[in-house]
Amino acid sequence: MIAIRKHKTYSLITTIVIFFALYFVSKIYLQDMYLFEWTQRHYYLGMWIIAIGLILGNRILISFSISVGNFVGILLGQYVGDWIKELTMSQIVSGMDPETVYQLQHHPGVEIWLLTIGIFFLIGAITTLIWKRKITSTS
Repeated sequence: MIAIRKHKTYSLITTIVIFFALYFVSKIYLQDMYLFEWTQRHYYLGMWIIAIGLILGNRILISFSISVGNFVGILLGQYVGDWIKELTMSQIVSGMDPETVYQLQHHPGVEIWLLTIGIFFLIGAITTLIWKRKITSTS
């Protein structure tokens, strides 16, 4: 019982440190980059609350997957999003209607970030299911 409580405590502290470190680095050093500024301004859409809730519900691996997915997703979303935006903006020509120009100027970083978190969540959930099946089948 004490070992489980200790493990939860370490997991909570690690998750909180990861999210707050990313928040403060984004706020201080990376505020001029689209996705870092957007996620920091929107408090990571409460992903940190979900991660902490999963830890409290004994879903530590899934929580860890969301935390890692958040970090990887922000990096992918920013840099792949910049690349996609650059490609699509090169298609803008004079005479295009404003709606098309607006769509081509869209930065898909948020969508990439959320998709990455979703993929990591699924990986964590599937890994948890497989691990639980192995434990119950060997018992």
